[in-house]
Amino acid sequence: MPYSEEEFIMLSSLQHYTFCPRRCALIHKDQCWAENYLTVKGDLFHSRVDSYPIEKRKGFRTEFSMPICSSELGIVGKADVVEIRYQGKEIREVYPVEYKSGKPKHSTGNEVQLCAQVLCLEEMMGISIEIGYLYYGKDRRRIPIEMSQNLREEVAHTTHSIHQMLREEQLPPPIKKPHCKSCSLKEECQPNLSAKPRAVRSWINRILDKEGGAL
Repeated sequence: MPYSEEEFIMLSSLQHYTFCPRRCALIHKDQCWAENYLTVKGDLFHSRVDSYPIEKRKGFRTEFSMPICSSELGIVGKADVVEIRYQGKEIREVYPVEYKSGKPKHSTGNEVQLCAQVLCLEEMMGISIEIGYLYYGKDRRRIPIEMSQNLREEVAHTTHSIHQMLREEQLPPPIKKPHCKSCSLKEECQPNLSAKPRAVRSWINRILDKEGGAL
């Protein structure tokens, strides 16, 4: 059943969720945000792409910062670049290009975000898209990503999980992982609390004892 516009989640939440469900909840549920070097670098990189004008030449059109959405998945956002090839007035080929300021990563977050853009474009334009591209500023090259059935199913599962998470009252618990060091929300998240649960519980009990209660 299609989602209503009031239920739409941001396209960026998919990458946040694959990086860390708690980070996704802090940003998209609690409206919490903090900058660090990596977020500022990424914002500056994308601002340059977003400022480009539409490019047109015979049989080819490039859209920058194109608004996209999917009522089937309940997501809305923008595609950095969408390249469209024509034959006459008929659209022959469409593929999005997602820009990243760094270098290729081992996680699937970027691929999931790109595939979500493909699913939005397919729904909006009534076409089939077999490939998209990730452009990494560090290497200055495009990497083609096949829109496989497994990747499409991962996007559907991720969006469903985010919708369900946003409906729940509690945030996902903090879990300390190596990538916490690069997260701009580590102070708000407090992942170190999950590393020493007994010590944290003892500290909470000491505070509550002073106030006449305990866990």
